[in-house]
Amino acid sequence: MASLKDAQKVTDELGGMVDELKSQLSEGNFDRLVQLSDDISERADGLADAFGSMNEALMSSLGDAAAGGRSKSQRSQAQRKSGGSRS
Repeated sequence: MASLKDAQKVTDELGGMVDELKSQLSEGNFDRLVQLSDDISERADGLADAFGSMNEALMSSLGDAAAGGRSKSQRSQAQRKSGGSRS
């Protein structure tokens, strides 16, 4: 899985590519415009996939932590209701 540092590097690269795309607009080199546009699209798709993976991992961790907290709380409530002690 990519890290946020990796994502920062890719966004910096994308910024440079967008700047180059802007400068190429005035020159009218359509072959280069197509190439840059395709490269930007591919990098942006990869970045979106990386962010999606990061989000899934974080949400899964949060869900696991919340489920663990609920079951511990439920055990405590059950023990209090039954008069049992916590050991």
